[in-house]
Amino acid sequence: MKPVRSLLFVFGLTIGGTSIVTGNAAADGVSPDLYGTWDVFEVQGNGMAARVRLTVAQGMVTNSTSCSYGDKSLRVQASSSAVITDDEILILENSKAEREYEPGFLNCKVSLDKGTIRYEMIGDHLVLRMAGQDEVIELSRSGATFMQARRLAGTSH
Repeated sequence: MKPVRSLLFVFGLTIGGTSIVTGNAAADGVSPDLYGTWDVFEVQGNGMAARVRLTVAQGMVTNSTSCSYGDKSLRVQASSSAVITDDEILILENSKAEREYEPGFLNCKVSLDKGTIRYEMIGDHLVLRMAGQDEVIELSRSGATFMQARRLAGTSH
């Protein structure tokens, strides 16, 4: 299994497949609404918290995690170049990052795996469909209030 770890492990989704695309965002019909930072999920427990966000920019995808415990916090990010069309994001490279606040305390990890994510913009939400999977998640744009991703059960195209 090649998950977009920390991005989608809570949802059990995986990415896979390949495609070859050329051109730029405007010519390919990529909605400018796709670009920006999206809230994925937040996990809290025992005083610790982790927030995962996905940032999509022209030619680049970044998966980031912010971890905290009390007044201690750190952030890690994994990035890859990407080819983006009007309905797919092709992540071109595997990437991972890990940091600890101090040895054995507040370990924060994130990764991004090579593969294809199908997407569509529905209103102001980014809906992701992982290649080879029947599960779909809906992301909200990052803002003042963190919005947990929603799993859209039984949706497939």
